[in-house]
Amino acid sequence: MKSCTNWLAAGLFAAVAAIATPSAADIIPFADTISGGPHGHLIVQGTPFSYTHNINDSIDIVTDTIAEAKLAIVLQDQGGGERVEVRFNLGSFLAFANNVSNPGQTFNFDLGTLAGSIIVALQQTGLLDVTLQVLGQGGQTNADVLFSSSTLTGFAERVSVPEPASLALLGAGLLALGVGSRWRRPAATGPALSSAD
Repeated sequence: MKSCTNWLAAGLFAAVAAIATPSAADIIPFADTISGGPHGHLIVQGTPFSYTHNINDSIDIVTDTIAEAKLAIVLQDQGGGERVEVRFNLGSFLAFANNVSNPGQTFNFDLGTLAGSIIVALQQTGLLDVTLQVLGQGGQTNADVLFSSSTLTGFAERVSVPEPASLALLGAGLLALGVGSRWRRPAATGPALSSAD
């Protein structure tokens, strides 16, 4: 009976150890760049410019969880005093630049800290819609900027399936439980036989 109890305890321990083994998360980086072309794309005052980042080739939005997403937009001034605004996924416009420099400037956005659950929308579709518009300052009517590029970067976490060794350990534990339970023999319940004198 003692050996049966030991088998049961060992089998239960192996099964629990296999189930309790934490699954590792793989880090899946992604990057998507939209280029304004060899000479850039001119965004003129009063005519918004829209484009879409797509990360579906890099991650699987069903199984991967986006942990971080950042956007870098490179612009260059083309004259006039301007204010540049950006809108994500048809949300509200957000002013982010006044008088962009002539050599060009990079504007960085952490999509995890901006209002409007931008990462949540990115997780649902794998797409990020961006619209830029230029407004004149102080009565300017020729406030234009050159769009050089926009780069969306970040990473997602993918939970790994249990390793074969963990599955084998679980199988061994369950097998030991099965064998241990078969070793229990029921006590005899029939009438005792007596020998004839």
